[in-house]
Amino acid sequence: MLNSEAFVLTYASLLSIFFDRACPKVMPQWAYWSYAQLEVPAAAGMAAKEANLADWLVFCQATSAPLPRPVQCWAERWLGRRRRSKGGLGVLTLSDGTSEPAAIQTYLRGLASRTEMEFLDVGDWLCWRRGDCAQKPAARSRVALAYD
Repeated sequence: MLNSEAFVLTYASLLSIFFDRACPKVMPQWAYWSYAQLEVPAAAGMAAKEANLADWLVFCQATSAPLPRPVQCWAERWLGRRRRSKGGLGVLTLSDGTSEPAAIQTYLRGLASRTEMEFLDVGDWLCWRRGDCAQKPAARSRVALAYD
């Protein structure tokens, strides 16, 4: 893995820009977990509890490769127990290079659809849309961030 702290700071910076542009009055509260932490049962349980409170869950990674299988399993288990029916499920990748939907976007879009959550490709939104997000976060949104 490359310098994980640098990636976390990059992800947090880009997500802060997203919230500032999409919903300027929102003051997000952040929670972070690495993909490796989601493989540890105790940490995965804590992450699931925090994600249940979150308005948004954003998966961040350097490439648009599929989510690692353990992270997919965690997401499926968590969403199967989620008590809230609304919210946002997002993805932020730092490199894409193609105009075709990548595996991670396709997977998370399907997961969001099955769970009545809005899907958002944060990088795409920042680069192209710059419009308003359909799912308006509350004034004190909770954001759960899972990163590689």
